[in-house]
Amino acid sequence: MDVSSPEAWDESFGTDKDRVEGYALRGADTVLRWFLPIPLSDPPRSLSWGMAARISNLSLSPQVTWKDIADAWSGAGHSELLTQPMGTVDHRSMDALLSTLAGVVGLEEEVEYAVWEGYADMAVLLAHTSSAPADPSRFLTQGGVRTFTAPLGTLSMFTAEEGRHFPSAVWLRDHHLAIAQPIYNDSCYISGPRDVCETLCADDDIDLIEIDPSLLLPSGVVMD
Repeated sequence: MDVSSPEAWDESFGTDKDRVEGYALRGADTVLRWFLPIPLSDPPRSLSWGMAARISNLSLSPQVTWKDIADAWSGAGHSELLTQPMGTVDHRSMDALLSTLAGVVGLEEEVEYAVWEGYADMAVLLAHTSSAPADPSRFLTQGGVRTFTAPLGTLSMFTAEEGRHFPSAVWLRDHHLAIAQPIYNDSCYISGPRDVCETLCADDDIDLIEIDPSLLLPSGVVMD
């Protein structure tokens, strides 16, 4: 795996990490909030935010918070407790994402990854890559970001079932398309061309809604 330039990351993404724009490409046509699957334990499975909202009589909006979902779920009398997503994606959502992206770029195309060293599950991966020694310093305020390039299909390794967090960012630079997230967050942010974003939104297995990048991050556990 080859390295990618930290400076390029700093210059291409927004700098206000309290807002959605901090995880979106500058000048992108469209920015989407991707609600990460809610893990359930008995039996092990995932629930979409959209489904949780519908059966709890809550309207899913771009700014809905995890507390909104959890309170509505509890108020509707559901006995099973919801667990907040913490930066992980299940196989089903990943397969849907890659299926759409493969139609845009192909799974063998080299794309750029940023992963956070603070996730314990990244240690083995990073030990076997020639990841960049310098951080994209402003991409995550926590630091500890390593960058490398690899085929888009490599993204299939980053699922909850594989015991790994979703990358801090995946950047399809030649297509002006990116997926990025804060640390331990319940959402990712997809930024890119409107036609690609509309195609992604058409897939019911990916829980997406368009969001104004100038908004404050609506939900999640964000480490300082």
